[in-house]
Amino acid sequence: IVQLKTRPSIKKLEVGLPTQFTARAVYQSGYEGDVTDETNFSSSNPAIASVINTGLQKGLVTPLAVCPDPCGVVITAQHPPSGLTNTDGAITVAPQVDHIAFDDDSKNLVLGVGMSTQLDVYAYRVDGTRSNISDEVTWSPQPSPLFVIGEGDDDGGVLTALADGEGDVQASDPPRGLTTNATGGAHVKIAGVLLSLQVTPNPFRLGIAE
Repeated sequence: IVQLKTRPSIKKLEVGLPTQFTARAVYQSGYEGDVTDETNFSSSNPAIASVINTGLQKGLVTPLAVCPDPCGVVITAQHPPSGLTNTDGAITVAPQVDHIAFDDDSKNLVLGVGMSTQLDVYAYRVDGTRSNISDEVTWSPQPSPLFVIGEGDDDGGVLTALADGEGDVQASDPPRGLTTNATGGAHVKIAGVLLSLQVTPNPFRLGIAE
């Protein structure tokens, strides 16, 4: 074993949202293996972020207070069998998310069969900031045969129209226990196959500097 890594690799945490840390041993051959059970976890400031070091929840980090970047709090993983300690455990802790909601541009969509568009859902924090979580949420399209919505890092929120009709979409965030039901979903209208584009008014008539 030549190196000890921890996951997640980007340690941007959130007050009140526990995050599971794992430890991975990197071998000289390049192979990586999970060694979480053999690793000791500790926090340099448990008042900001505590970590469990025993039992089935070993490595579970609970952020308790806001700590922006640079935070100075480090979750350390130490692997007794190899004697290695990781050095990539510096964290940031953002304020708690109060609610999630669709971006205004995603609330009313009109598109043609076969077309795709991006649905954007944001997490709104108690300090007024927000972050896009379209790749983290679970989608509930109704009725589902009209369109499909991708999930995950690459396709999260990509809606593809399949057939004529109108439907609605809600999003849920299971880890935070939040949904868009309170703030309203997105309405989707699929109006056949797109045949042409039209620009209006036509012609444009403008004066100099207008």
